[in-house]
Amino acid sequence: MQLAGFDIEYNKIAERFRFLSSPTIRVNGQDICGFVKENRCGCCSEINGADVDCRVFEYNGESYEVPPNEMLAEAILKTIFGTTSDCYCGDYKLPDNLKTFYEGKASKSAYSCGSNCC
Repeated sequence: MQLAGFDIEYNKIAERFRFLSSPTIRVNGQDICGFVKENRCGCCSEINGADVDCRVFEYNGESYEVPPNEMLAEAILKTIFGTTSDCYCGDYKLPDNLKTFYEGKASKSAYSCGSNCC
């Protein structure tokens, strides 16, 4: 995207950017992954000692814990060059799964599950 003249900013700040689930991927303020479907995330649950749900990505009839590169590329390009405007601009409340995750993570110092889940 940088080669095409776009600036890329990577943030891990849920409330500031009104995350709908974890992870939330946005382009120009729009969640590029459509709807939210979640399941129990073992890695995040281990990090904070409580059951945590994380986002599941559906693509071509399959479910993924990590979005496939092809799905991300299609969604980013559709968002940048398409005419969709599904921006969520209403009142925001941090989702319970993210609240649980951040509270638990704060109570456990420097634990890492050793994977790239969240």
